[in-house]
Amino acid sequence: STARVNITVLDVNDNSPQFLPLPEFIEIQEGVYTPSSPGEVCLISAIDSDIGENGRVTIITYSHSELFSFREVRGPG
Repeated sequence: STARVNITVLDVNDNSPQFLPLPEFIEIQEGVYTPSSPGEVCLISAIDSDIGENGRVTIITYSHSELFSFREVRGPG
């Protein structure tokens, strides 16, 4: 199976968020991860040099597949 991830950046502050480098493609061998043994495949991370709440980066995901899921982690703002 495959999952396509599109990233749209919405920013109205002084500094735009910067995404840490990501691989263009990620291949996973069949059977490595199962529902009873899930694992992290890719970490999407961004930083924003604005101060306080304006520096908070929120990544919202919409998953329409039972094969893939995303977990939200919030950092300091």
